Amino acid sequence: MTDHELEELKAGLAGLPAGPWTMSPWHIEEGPSVVRVAEGWVLCPTSADSHAAHLARCSPDKIASLIARLEAAEGARSPSATFEVHQDGTPVALASGPRGRAYAEAMHYAAVYGQDGPVEVFEHVPVALPKAES
Repeated sequence: MTDHELEELKAGLAGLPAGPWTMSPWHIEEGPSVVRVAEGWVLCPTSADSHAAHLARCSPDKIASLIARLEAAEGARSPSATFEVHQDGTPVALASGPRGRAYAEAMHYAAVYGQDGPVEVFEHVPVALPKAES
């Protein structure tokens, strides 16, 4: 999953009923399988009980929790890094965060700006400086 897709997923959670979502199976008198939200109203009908059950498991509160776990795990495993994209000697983009994510974002910017001409990508590397003598 790309960073852009992850951001789209997060943005898509806005305005949806948080949950819990439940599944009501198909019934001869009531019609198709449906996904219901906590208030009891129908979120969407589906063509099969298995579809409704899966959608109910994917409520926004559960997706938000999954995203938070993913971001925490990425942060714990990956050291932080900062990359700059330059064009014609001028910084045009900056990407910071967990190293893998920041690198991917910098490469995306490089591909976009690279359409207009050559680019350079620089990684900020922290260097411990000796203490100044007083």
